[in-house]
Amino acid sequence: MKVIVCKNCGTPYYDDLKGCKEFFCERCKYHTKVLDISYKDEVSAPLSNLFPHKFEIDNIVCLSMESFIQSLRVKEKSLQIKICSDYSGYMAYKMRSALPDWRSTGKVYWQGKPITRNSKEYENLITKAYDCLLENDVFRFSLNSFKDYYLFHSIGSNNENETLLTEDEYISQLNRLINKLY
Repeated sequence: MKVIVCKNCGTPYYDDLKGCKEFFCERCKYHTKVLDISYKDEVSAPLSNLFPHKFEIDNIVCLSMESFIQSLRVKEKSLQIKICSDYSGYMAYKMRSALPDWRSTGKVYWQGKPITRNSKEYENLITKAYDCLLENDVFRFSLNSFKDYYLFHSIGSNNENETLLTEDEYISQLNRLINKLY
């Protein structure tokens, strides 16, 4: 069960979220639209990390947010650049099994520098990457299209020790960028 908060008055309600829904708040009579951004359909796909939104961070071109995230698994800058610039979306996601497992050390890398996964430095790097992604016109248009929606990621994990981007981190970045646009 997920807690959905009315976008208008903040009233919480609970639901087993799946797909795209609309909730009616009895308190303020406001309709809250809900969207699962799990790359399951063409409606939600443009907000997924798997979608091929090209962006640049620290002079490195990334073909998708997923390619950036998966590149954090490797220490060598040249391999990181290759992952970012040669693999997009699902291909970047699939190659995670061939890349080093960061979970035993809790360390990831950006441009050869080790970063602790559960640190403010890591959070700042992810924020910087999403800020760079916001420069992509198609991504910005997609965010704008769903500004009135309650976003969630049904297949995401919230365990920072198991994933490079938790559902909460992912959704909070998208909501932060939506708020930045307005």
